[in-house]
Amino acid sequence: MQKNNGNPPFVQRAAALSAAALAAACLTADVLLVPVLASEGAGVVTSSFRSFYDIVAALASAVGSILLLWNVVEWGITLNSQEGMMQARAFKGIGGALVMILAPQIISGFVF
Repeated sequence: MQKNNGNPPFVQRAAALSAAALAAACLTADVLLVPVLASEGAGVVTSSFRSFYDIVAALASAVGSILLLWNVVEWGITLNSQEGMMQARAFKGIGGALVMILAPQIISGFVF
């Protein structure tokens, strides 16, 4: 039988839950404040990802350069026509190709 200190059962339950939450918070804070001494090994992983990023960035820039050339030629061809939709599509293609070419520089500005 539980010992009743004159408090209703829901107050006793709330006090027990509060004590458990406080104990969990103290243990979590203790675990989170432990320093991590593995910073030397991160360089190996970072250099591997950096070389992979360089390959992908070079590939994106190369494809962007090809698309830029293609869309500039397409824009030149559409200057002879009277259809504005073809010219707008060529301008959008030129803009997209420029974004592809500049993507590695844009991403490195945010990430690295």
